[in-house]
Amino acid sequence: MRLLSNSRKSPEIDRATSKDKTRPVLSCAYLNVEEGTIEATDSYMAVVVPVEIEDGDTSGLIPSEALSALRKASKTVWRSLTANGEVTLETADGIQTWKRPEGQFPNLRQLTPSEYSGFRVGINPEKLYNLAKALGSETVTLEFALQPSAEEGEGVGFFPSNMKPLRVTAGSDAWGILMPVRIP
Repeated sequence: MRLLSNSRKSPEIDRATSKDKTRPVLSCAYLNVEEGTIEATDSYMAVVVPVEIEDGDTSGLIPSEALSALRKASKTVWRSLTANGEVTLETADGIQTWKRPEGQFPNLRQLTPSEYSGFRVGINPEKLYNLAKALGSETVTLEFALQPSAEEGEGVGFFPSNMKPLRVTAGSDAWGILMPVRIP
């Protein structure tokens, strides 16, 4: 399995796994060979990232430590994990192996809503994170400016604007604004 990325950075899938070792299935990612993806969740967030499946790869759990080691090794040389009976990473420093844990990984497709609104807004996650830290909070609320619909008639009203700043609040008194970014 090789990680694919649509940005300059390599995906850090291990960041979406649970750090709670009492939840062994969620402290791993899941290689889905049929879909060509690697999936991870900590029950508050989930990611599904495309991967290049290699001969011999089989679906199953991948320890987050293996993904972290792959990411670190890939910074110097393009590397891949072999995921069949066990997970293997071969680097210039040698071969690392991890036992594949057993367990039923959550079906993320079943949990994902099938319908979304047409409203989309681009947010730079680093800017949002920095804004939350500046507000002194780890949890913030995003508020969208409303604009009237261009259509006229009954049942037509106001809709969120993806061009105006988002108001970001932390508690009842602290607030900031965040400019949306262009969605490619």
